[in-house]
Amino acid sequence: MAWQPRQDDGWCGRGGCGLAGLPVLLVGRDPLAAMADARALAEAGCRTWSVTDAPQALRLAAARSFRLLVTDFDLPGTDGFDLASQLRRLQPRLAAIILAAADEIGPGLPTLFEDGRTRLLHRPAGPAALLPAAASLACPLALAAAPGCRHG
Repeated sequence: MAWQPRQDDGWCGRGGCGLAGLPVLLVGRDPLAAMADARALAEAGCRTWSVTDAPQALRLAAARSFRLLVTDFDLPGTDGFDLASQLRRLQPRLAAIILAAADEIGPGLPTLFEDGRTRLLHRPAGPAALLPAAASLACPLALAAAPGCRHG
């Protein structure tokens, strides 16, 4: 069953749920890369919305609920980590995947951050890296928000 936009929806990425219906906000300055990421996520069953900068992302998130943010690290006027922080003020359960080229981020930065809701992937990530990262971040948030999930 596809995810329905409710506060305690019980969506879970385990037990065959996959990513079906997961609402994903993509923020990227490169339209071709964003289109490829959106296509991979949509083919996996996600519902995707794409914008090109932080102000557009904040306006969209004020009007629509998302479970996952996939964003470039380097954005006009800000970075992906700051954008994730701003969006979490609106949507506290939001998970984030930050996509960065190797030369944008210094060595030694972790790929999964202590908050358990933020993952760093190096560009070009591609579906082989993006989809498992999306699934691993989506399910724990749903379980924390909806303890009645049958897949816990």
